[in-house]
Amino acid sequence: MNFPGPRGKLALSVYPSPASGSFTVDYTLPVDGRISISLYDLSGRRVATLLDEETAAGRHELTYDASPLLPGVYLVHFDTDAGSLTRRVVVAR
Repeated sequence: MNFPGPRGKLALSVYPSPASGSFTVDYTLPVDGRISISLYDLSGRRVATLLDEETAAGRHELTYDASPLLPGVYLVHFDTDAGSLTRRVVVAR
């Protein structure tokens, strides 16, 4: 989902944490460009690629179904030409 409004600076938030069914990744891009959002376990193994595409500047969000994941701590990594950010999410049952 894309939200109109100021472009702002690079930002990333993940909620709720702990998540039981799904979680939302809310991100802001200051400029148009290619982005990749991936989910990693704490051993560094990529569990899923949530998004990998050209995206317009602005605020966006996506919802990820975490129900197939084992309970534990995961890292959501957001990589763009403007920089990278990582946030932690806990999956619980």
